Amino acid sequence: MPFSVPDSAFAPFYDTPVAFHGTRPNARPLALTVKCMVVEDSPELMTDAAAPAMSRVFNITFPARSWLDVTPPHVDERVVFRWGGTEIAAKVCKVSHLPDGDFALVAEWNQKGASKW
Repeated sequence: MPFSVPDSAFAPFYDTPVAFHGTRPNARPLALTVKCMVVEDSPELMTDAAAPAMSRVFNITFPARSWLDVTPPHVDERVVFRWGGTEIAAKVCKVSHLPDGDFALVAEWNQKGASKW
């Protein structure tokens, strides 16, 4: 007998609304919010810069069926979400897929790039 886990079993993990912003072909703007699972990697202190700066990396995962645009997420898109009571505006630096086809993104926030948003 095949075993099947209902989607509702994983719903509590996807509790962080993430707003995606970017530009698609033909200059079509993208503005889409998706409920995601967000996990922060260990923060890094970049000491080789002229002034030490902090970089934060976030792993963002969500079911493929919740992505409602016809084109998948892209590298260099902006993502905005609340983390630890603070609004984070980060840049997607990697887009991949989990074995089941769901999206797994890596987004980076750093002090140097934060002022660009």
